[in-house]
Amino acid sequence: MEPDRRARVVINERTGTVVSGGDVRIARVAISHGDLKISIATQNSVSQPNFIGHAGRGVATAVVSNTQIDVEETGAVGFLAGSGTVSDLVQSLARMKTSTRDIISILRAVKAAGALHGELVVQ
Repeated sequence: MEPDRRARVVINERTGTVVSGGDVRIARVAISHGDLKISIATQNSVSQPNFIGHAGRGVATAVVSNTQIDVEETGAVGFLAGSGTVSDLVQSLARMKTSTRDIISILRAVKAAGALHGELVVQ
């Protein structure tokens, strides 16, 4: 079985472009890059409906992911709570005025660590 579309992050180092689908996920990982420190942690929990007797149609257990991304840089502190996606990470780094070259280096390291749940295409 193959998914309809594959999670993919495309990086063009010549132009400094990073393009990612909004749903490319990042697993729990800690990143240190120069004076920049990033920590991504996901806690999955299960929501089990309480009922007495027979449950009706559509009542099911749901898995809920709670992801927290913490970004810290000397002289500035950033915090992002969200869904643990490449999009969230890049937006957080951009708000801290992290250079595109550093963002690309960080994404390459996240992929090398096995924490990027998708394909990394470098052009």
